[in-house]
Amino acid sequence: MINEIILLHAFDHPIPEAYGAVDNFNEDFEDNLCCDYDEEDEIHIDEPVEQPSRDACNFLRESVPGIFKGEPAQLSRDHYELNLLNIEDYLSNWERLSQPMKQELTLIITADWDNENTASDGVKNPRRYTTPYNPREKLAKHLLLLCGLQLRNLGYPYCQVVSSNILRPDGFRNPNRTDQRWIDPRGAVSCIRRFFDKYNPQALMHENAAMILLFDAGESFRHVGEQTFEKAEFYKMFFSKNEEVLIRWMRKGFIRAYFISHEISVHSIKESTFRPHSHVVIWFNPNSDLEFINRLKKTSTKMSKIDRIYRNWNKLGNYIPYLFKVTRLAETYEREFADLVDDEVVPFNIKASHALGKLLELGKNTVSIKRHYTHGGLPLAI
Repeated sequence: MINEIILLHAFDHPIPEAYGAVDNFNEDFEDNLCCDYDEEDEIHIDEPVEQPSRDACNFLRESVPGIFKGEPAQLSRDHYELNLLNIEDYLSNWERLSQPMKQELTLIITADWDNENTASDGVKNPRRYTTPYNPREKLAKHLLLLCGLQLRNLGYPYCQVVSSNILRPDGFRNPNRTDQRWIDPRGAVSCIRRFFDKYNPQALMHENAAMILLFDAGESFRHVGEQTFEKAEFYKMFFSKNEEVLIRWMRKGFIRAYFISHEISVHSIKESTFRPHSHVVIWFNPNSDLEFINRLKKTSTKMSKIDRIYRNWNKLGNYIPYLFKVTRLAETYEREFADLVDDEVVPFNIKASHALGKLLELGKNTVSIKRHYTHGGLPLAI
């Protein structure tokens, strides 16, 4: 998921100061980028890789059964003919895989999935109440798809995502980190922890009520095709206008604080469509009639609200970490792959690889890199 987190609080500061409090941003942002890079920890791509043993594969099947679904392909010419979410496909065509793919698959298969793998907390739960949520399966599918889409071809820092999320049987992970929150679950977990270590949004609930809003882009924003750069600029404008609405509400005293998270999700791989949207939490006077929201809804079809007012932290506190988590690539891939016929698999997998590249390009310009973290007067954690 591509998220830009912006938090403003107007109890103690005039709006211009709150809105412009970005001077301390650069140091925080650079701390969130790649860290502890050591060439000795890189995977050496020239080293031969043996196929994992059947015992190791069976152990993985017991731990994460969801990545063994479907009939495996036989004698494929290359990995574009595989179901990239079925590890049996990779194993059946082991000799046709690149060295980096073999190395990353070995890490996934031999990982300590029985241990508490906190990186799973960085993957979004689709909240399907009909099926139990398995965080290990979500993480495994996410990493398996990044491996199949050859994320390494996009270059450093992306090449460390798979290995840095794997907890090995010796209890260690690759120390190299990307912290690219839109694709790196471990980076997302780190962002959540750093945020709650530094800030205390719970304090806003003492004298305020809260509500969740959603700003969604129209259909014209969704199809990207070959216009990635142009669409990135449109997305930047869309996200900026969403913030302007909230800033205007604060200036007029309609709300006292807000939290906004910008996200670009992959709506369809086959159609090369993406969905830019902004999740928002607003805090306001509990006695407000919220007429300012109704007025906006009459002039814009892009804003919707969850008709619930939060007066305590319990339920709202579970929602905010959700906004930091990575986009659900695997869910989109799995849904659309299930409807393919044989001759559609190769072009679909090529489109999936392009979709990942476009997602990363679109994410570079969300609002602007200098607005990655912005805050003013937010209560600090004690």
